[in-house]
Amino acid sequence: MDIGRIIYKMQAVKAGSVPEFNGKLIHGAVFHILKSHSAELADTLHDETRQKPFTVSPLRLFGGSRKDKRNWQIRVAEGQEAEICITAFSEALLDVFLAQPIGETIAIGRTEFRLREICQTPEQHYEAILLKKEEFMESMPPKGPELVTLRFDTPTTFRIEHSDYPFPEPKLVWSSLAMKWNQADMPEPVEFDTCRALSEQVVPWKWKGETVRLKLNNAIAVTGFKGTFTYSLYNLSEEQRRLFYRLACFAEFAGVGRLTAQGMGQTRLA
Repeated sequence: MDIGRIIYKMQAVKAGSVPEFNGKLIHGAVFHILKSHSAELADTLHDETRQKPFTVSPLRLFGGSRKDKRNWQIRVAEGQEAEICITAFSEALLDVFLAQPIGETIAIGRTEFRLREICQTPEQHYEAILLKKEEFMESMPPKGPELVTLRFDTPTTFRIEHSDYPFPEPKLVWSSLAMKWNQADMPEPVEFDTCRALSEQVVPWKWKGETVRLKLNNAIAVTGFKGTFTYSLYNLSEEQRRLFYRLACFAEFAGVGRLTAQGMGQTRLA
């Protein structure tokens, strides 16, 4: 399979804590998994690939959790169930993520979790799916909709010169997706400059959300947008609507904006 979204279901080995926003630690855990299978692949992705061909969600904890507001930590109880969502648009990466042994320990910061199940089908988990690129293309409707709503589940931001820009303007969203689409070597490559120019005709229709300030570490914080945003494709031709809708669907695998391999920019169609 070429693209996919899988879920690691886990259980805490013992009590501990994780930062409130822990995407960077999940990123580190994923690279540890990659390195255990292929140090060469992990090093290549880390050193040479600016846009990583995978995304991760922050840790999802179940059964209630207590926040320590003094140091931005979430307490984890022994035996507490948790999950992370990993998406990838690389067959080699998906093979590695799916080959992780059940029962293996995954360290997220200083807290260890035991892998209980890897969900890869909708029957196992509503988010899980594996597809060939051709299957993804065939799943697209013959007509593109006039309205597209994206739900930004984790804070999403873009980089403009030296500053974060925490608002999902059409040209930023679809430029990001066009770049990721071409990086993934998907069918029917997108002409980046044309897509960016067309996005100027996409109209922000309505939105509901908030800006969220994320503390990545003691020295660095990032501001992102979280919520739902509806875009009107009314001004585009039928062919252009199909393209923009296809890219919007791809956002569910590629994420939107920067730091998607560290938990930001997790996006779903709403």
